[in-house]
Amino acid sequence: MDKQRTTLCTRTTTHVLNRVVGTTCQKSATLNADVLHWHGFWATFGRPRLVGACAQPASRNPDLWSAFMVFGPSPLLPVVNDPDGKQHDPLLTPRVESAVAKAQELNFPPDFIFGSATSAYQVEGGIVDTNWNRWENRKTRKDGGETIKNGESAGAACDMWNLFETVDLPLIIQLGLGSFRFSIEWSRVEPTEGNFDEAALSRYVSWCRKLREAGVEPCVTLLHFTEPGWFIDKGGWEKRANVPCFVKFSKHVIERLAPHCSQWCTLNEPVGCSVNGWLAGIHPPGRQGALVTTCCVLFHMLLGHRDASKEISAATPAVGKPMWIMIANNIVWFEATWRWNILTRALAAFLNMFFNFCCMDLCVHGRLVCFFDLFFCLFGIRKDMRSLKGTINTIGVNNYARVQLAMGLFTCCCPSKPAAGQEVSSGEQNIAAGCISGDPHNPRFEMSDMEWDLVPSSLGKALRTFWGRYRLPLLVTESGIADDNINDERRVRYLSGCLRAVAAAIDDGVDVRGYTYWSLLDNFEWAEGFRPRFGLYRIDYTDMSRQETGGLRLYRDVIHKHRSKHGKSTASTTSPGSVAIQIDGVTSDDGTKQGGPTASTSDPVLANGVTSDDGTAVTNTASVDC
Repeated sequence: MDKQRTTLCTRTTTHVLNRVVGTTCQKSATLNADVLHWHGFWATFGRPRLVGACAQPASRNPDLWSAFMVFGPSPLLPVVNDPDGKQHDPLLTPRVESAVAKAQELNFPPDFIFGSATSAYQVEGGIVDTNWNRWENRKTRKDGGETIKNGESAGAACDMWNLFETVDLPLIIQLGLGSFRFSIEWSRVEPTEGNFDEAALSRYVSWCRKLREAGVEPCVTLLHFTEPGWFIDKGGWEKRANVPCFVKFSKHVIERLAPHCSQWCTLNEPVGCSVNGWLAGIHPPGRQGALVTTCCVLFHMLLGHRDASKEISAATPAVGKPMWIMIANNIVWFEATWRWNILTRALAAFLNMFFNFCCMDLCVHGRLVCFFDLFFCLFGIRKDMRSLKGTINTIGVNNYARVQLAMGLFTCCCPSKPAAGQEVSSGEQNIAAGCISGDPHNPRFEMSDMEWDLVPSSLGKALRTFWGRYRLPLLVTESGIADDNINDERRVRYLSGCLRAVAAAIDDGVDVRGYTYWSLLDNFEWAEGFRPRFGLYRIDYTDMSRQETGGLRLYRDVIHKHRSKHGKSTASTTSPGSVAIQIDGVTSDDGTKQGGPTASTSDPVLANGVTSDDGTAVTNTASVDC
């Protein structure tokens, strides 16, 4: 009798742990020493096992270990202390020639995809009556700041809508890209509710077809920040009743493009979109402090993603290509600058959970970390939350920056104030730190033109963390740097560091399918206007000419070396780093003339694709230590 009671108690305890913790516990017939070695107990309260440098996931669902880690300690990114008192990321090689040499030595899997990305509103031009058009016309935010720096507007942008076939497509082919990510402008395809512009949609279909004919796989984003004016007039994402509007648009696009496209991104940075628009107030509609509305907007966007993913799964697949369904998540790592400040570390962990994990927890597991899951289930959305489970099969990673929190014990509600004459960037690094004290930029670190610390290691941490947490294939959907210097020294060094981070993650067993640089062209960078230059090609906005940068030449060199190593034909007869024949802007394989603006090569052009400060060639020598 005692044995039966003991067995019943064991099974009951196991069942409770499995339901609450979400782990698979080791069932035992009796309460003996084996109980102390339950897999569920150890996964919950012990150290996670390691596979290479990757954390082994403890369970299929978020568990108490994950919940503990929300408010527990987290390792900081590595730092190298320089003799002059400065600091740099170990992957950010200080010398350009060393960065080039290290990038050229990298090895990637044969099927690894090198790509680049754009979004419709930022590059196409001629887009009217969207939430961003209205935001530009508004001129000032509620806090008195400019909606767009210097009162700029997207306008013609890069005129890609008219120049894609004649100018940009040949540049993509010459670069040797394996993937090109772009978005579908909702307002073009559906200018008024229920009325679809088939001519505009046919243009996007033509882009996909021509890309695939050139050996470049299109990666289509359905929603990249912009919604049509009529959708905004109906209440936009604030109303759940408007979710079917997005689903109807998505279904129409998917039916036309699915035979020519296998990579689908339903939403781009939904957390950033909702937080910037309804909490920080620096993106449309410019509301501030609306926390409840922010959560509702985010959840409604995820419901739209759920239904759109069903349409992708049901669509006719591209020939010989499996369908990739993903959300592009903007991963921003929050770190406490003082390890012993418990409040700062708890805040950093909470922000990491909200910004980096909440969407993927729902889309992979259909639930949040246990006590957050319970809290939101009280609002009667448990069924909707569970319906999000398994709506992605690939995880898109956008990574640019990390945020260092310097919050004092008694200053957690006092935001830092800029010094007199100091310009405060509206970049996400500062947005996320709007409720804390301290500067998110470490003054000892080198930063980009967006005032983001140059930390390539954050990309590697993102890949390892997401692989360990979800065990789904990863695609770097965005990674890049704003650099206004045409010689591109920072871009070359940063790109080299990011590629090394990806290669190291792959060596550690992380399933990374590809790397996508943001962006192919300089573009309209939302609230920052045209000032930040992220492009591999520099845009002269007076004549829309495209000019090569040092970062492009390094990227092209890496791509061509990879393709040659694995026996793949190069997309161009132009050898990496050599001077291409430019006739009226674009070089064809046979040197014939192509129409369009000029796409020139900066001088001098070096054998290794970068130029030194004095204009001399950088030779391809062995790696130089940092």
